[in-house]
Amino acid sequence: MTKETRRRGTADAIRLTAAQKRARVVELRMAGHTWQTIADQVGYANKGGAYKAWQQALREITREPAEELRQLELDRLDRMLASVWPAAINPANPTVQHKAIDRVLAIEQARNRLLGLAAPTRIMVEEDIEVRLTFDGHEQ
Repeated sequence: MTKETRRRGTADAIRLTAAQKRARVVELRMAGHTWQTIADQVGYANKGGAYKAWQQALREITREPAEELRQLELDRLDRMLASVWPAAINPANPTVQHKAIDRVLAIEQARNRLLGLAAPTRIMVEEDIEVRLTFDGHEQ
């Protein structure tokens, strides 16, 4: 690669935002380019910068669908809660109200688990550990 090509590539890269640069890294890597070629074309100082951008892009690619799925599940839980809430707060029929309250609690548990707010219900650690203490080269 000539100095002029590198200079032109670097000038073009300056105009790119970080997200655009990561997208370009993914595009070039998927096309089979080496890390050094990607670094030169996108404007990273070395191939390590291009590789780090690739890793960040992959993390973002996997994080976004997970966040979208989480939001979809939260929306579903909201709709379910809205459908049973009127019965849960209406004391006119105690049997129906109690069943609706159970559903509300189950929906809230699901929401808490989805958001990571639920504490583990039980933690049990079982392990045999042997400890040997040595003082001045003598085992106690």
